[in-house]
Amino acid sequence: RRGVLLSAITSVKQLIEPLKWEHLAVPLVPEALATDLLEYPAPFLLGVSSQDLGSLGLLDSLPEDVTLVDLDIGRVILAPVVACDDEILDRGDQEADSAALRSQLLYLAHGLGAIFGSELKPSSWCTDSCVVPSLKAETSSSLSSSSSLRWGTLKNVCHAFMTELLAGTGSCCYLVEEKPLLKESTPPISEMESTVLFDEDRFMHVKNSRAQGRFQPLFSEFSKQNLALSLDDFDLVLECFLRCQSMSSFISTRTKKDVAFS
Repeated sequence: RRGVLLSAITSVKQLIEPLKWEHLAVPLVPEALATDLLEYPAPFLLGVSSQDLGSLGLLDSLPEDVTLVDLDIGRVILAPVVACDDEILDRGDQEADSAALRSQLLYLAHGLGAIFGSELKPSSWCTDSCVVPSLKAETSSSLSSSSSLRWGTLKNVCHAFMTELLAGTGSCCYLVEEKPLLKESTPPISEMESTVLFDEDRFMHVKNSRAQGRFQPLFSEFSKQNLALSLDDFDLVLECFLRCQSMSSFISTRTKKDVAFS
C-alpha cells in the first residue's frame, strides 16, 4: 500500500502541469519525522502510511490548516482553516475571508468532481438514459487497459482545466529588458537583464470575461464543459492562485515569445 502514496503524490505533480510544485513533497514520511513535518510553515505534500504505529493518532489530531486525503477509503477532509496567512488574503476580516475561501474551494471541488465523474464513468452519471450499457467481466488485461484509459482521461481533464486557468496569462505579462549601464556597446541578448511585470487586474478581467463567454476558443477539447472561473464565484480562489509560488515561478520564467508586451 505504500506504493499508492508514491503514485498519488507523483500524480498530483503531473496533473498541475505546466505549473511545477515548488514546495516540500515527501511521498513516504518516516514515522519519526511525521509530527515535525506536519508543522512545516509552507505548503507541503506528505504521504503518511496508516500502517505505521501511531500514524492514526497523528492523523486524528492534524493542525487546523492541513487537508487530509484518505486514500484508503477515498475521501477528502478539507482543512477547517485556509489562507491563514495575511499575505495571501488581506481584506480586513481574516476569519471571514478564510471561511469564504473554504466555501469557494468546496464549490470548485464539487464542480470538478462532477466533470471527473462524467468523463471517467459516463454510464454512472447518465441516469436519465434508457439505454443501460451491458456489464462485462473484466480480465486482468482489460483492468490494466481500463486503468490506463482512466488515467489518460483524468490527465486530459486536468490539462484542460489548467490551460483554462492560465489562459490569457501572456497578455498580462510585460517583459522589461535592461542592459548594463557600464557597457557602451549593446550587450548580447544573453547578457540582457529581463524582468517580467504582471498585471493582476487585467488577469482578473480576462478570467471574468472568459467565464461570461466573451472569449471562445477556436478548438475546445471539452466544449460541453465550462471550465472558466468567474469572479462572482471564485474571486478568492483566483486571488490565492495568483499568489502561490508555482504561479509566481511560471510568470517569472516567461520569455519574449510568451508575452504580448515587451
